[in-house]
Amino acid sequence: MDTLLLIIKKKFVLLSLILFTITLILFALPSQTFVKQIYSPYLYPQIRQILNYSFGSLPFSSVLLILAFIFIIGIYIVVKQLLLKKKTIAIAYLISYILYLLVFFFWIWGFYYNDQILVPQPHIEQYPLRQSTVLKTFHKAENYRGQLNTDSIYPEWNEKMLNLIEDSGRIWLTQTIEQLGKNPNQSSNQIRKWPKGYLLRWGIVGMYFPFSGESTIDGGLHSIRYPSTVLHELAHSMGFTNEGDCNLIAYLAAQKTNNPFIRYSAEVERLREEMYFAAMQNSNLFDTLKKDLPQQIEKDLNQIRAYHAKYRGKLTDVGNWINDQYLKALSGENGIDEYWLWVIKLQILEDKGKNQKGNTI
Repeated sequence: MDTLLLIIKKKFVLLSLILFTITLILFALPSQTFVKQIYSPYLYPQIRQILNYSFGSLPFSSVLLILAFIFIIGIYIVVKQLLLKKKTIAIAYLISYILYLLVFFFWIWGFYYNDQILVPQPHIEQYPLRQSTVLKTFHKAENYRGQLNTDSIYPEWNEKMLNLIEDSGRIWLTQTIEQLGKNPNQSSNQIRKWPKGYLLRWGIVGMYFPFSGESTIDGGLHSIRYPSTVLHELAHSMGFTNEGDCNLIAYLAAQKTNNPFIRYSAEVERLREEMYFAAMQNSNLFDTLKKDLPQQIEKDLNQIRAYHAKYRGKLTDVGNWINDQYLKALSGENGIDEYWLWVIKLQILEDKGKNQKGNTI
């Protein structure tokens, strides 16, 4: 007990405990008490600007540098105490260092995990996937695919398309968020690329890195998935943490352009998730839909899978498990299922749009 009290009295440890406790209390408060009244309207916009003018203005991604810095500082703290033969202090300092990182994480973005999700997640049983809904997605995807006038889509990104999405995507996202009744924040300045396959090996196509405020995607991502993934990650940077919300926002934002490739990317994402939903909820429906899947779209889906397959392996399952646990800890019990449950939310919004005159969703 005396040793524990001695450790707690260390300034480095004591301050970490105080800051982490305050952060937890604020996080535990109802979202309208802190997030909606203070953090979202006053603090995060300032944080977003600081991140954009600092890390966001660099000509290169700072993600790997920051990760290396975090790791080196942690090693230094532990090794220093071990060299002084203070094993207990080394453990205490390492725990405190992790608490500091968590505090920083919550204050620069993580508080939004306590905010209400954009569209409340309904119970799956109350909203069974309709065959007509998926067939409509098939039809829209086939229509946009036909406008591309090419038999095969090159998997590498087109520079012109890249610039269009990065320049105009923020406008589409802002319009979408306003349409959904929210006040939009600024987004990341630009999209950063990881080395090819770095994220894909972990079952991830993109990631928002809160410590630098950068929206990132894997450099080996297939071009068809590029537009929707970029819009998804930019939505994260605007203060949306729920994966389903960001998929929903990305899809609706893609509808703001007349570019058939971007809209095809959005429909492919919706189609993939609806097919997965059907497989989980109604195997007979899935079998029926699979027979109706247009051949050209099936060819594109197979091409995407084949293109990404070279990066996938044992680490993919590990990455999916880690991501699932992370999301369950902060976002709720659905975990990685949030990635596909958004299609129910979209179905609800579209149904409301049919029943409310003037609704454009």
